[in-house]
Amino acid sequence: MAAQKSYNWTFPARFRADVYSWKSSRLACQRLREAVFEIKKVAKKEPDLAAEGAVRLIERLWPALEHVDSSSGALGSAVNKAPDQLLPPSVRIDVVSILHSKSQGGGGQ
Repeated sequence: MAAQKSYNWTFPARFRADVYSWKSSRLACQRLREAVFEIKKVAKKEPDLAAEGAVRLIERLWPALEHVDSSSGALGSAVNKAPDQLLPPSVRIDVVSILHSKSQGGGGQ
């Protein structure tokens, strides 16, 4: 059995629950871009660790950003772009097809 690799992620400390107030849209967008950059950097050498990092980021997004008022839509755009930048195209296609078949009542598998 191979030793499991780990990486000391920087972004989880910046995406704690309730860390951003209602007026922190710009800072939240900046931190999200930094997190995506960090994950993409790790993905070049360790794709498995990057996948773990992407999951950790997505798990932390809502609790960290739930109180931010982004009436300009900048934060919503940044959050929508993050998975597109992190997931390879083949995974995105599979996820979209599964979601589409579930919405059509097909069961997904």
